[in-house]
Amino acid sequence: MDDKKYVVGLYPRVSTDDQFRNGHSLDEQKERMLKLCDYKNYEVYKVYEDAGISAKNMNRPAFQEMIQDIKDGKINKIIVGKVKN
Repeated sequence: MDDKKYVVGLYPRVSTDDQFRNGHSLDEQKERMLKLCDYKNYEVYKVYEDAGISAKNMNRPAFQEMIQDIKDGKINKIIVGKVKN
């Protein structure tokens, strides 16, 4: 069994209106991610959200903050939602 303690960052994403309408809203993703973390006994450090910002590049404020938190050792795992078009 893996005894490593995971401190995680959650990064929900919605990039299209269809994804939002089909049950992939940020709130719905966060709820599923939090349930997963509870089940796996992960400590949630923070939810990083870049609502309404294109994922075409990495110039997203919350994404950059998450990367810095990884570098600073604040989180050691990222949980993202799998969104189907």
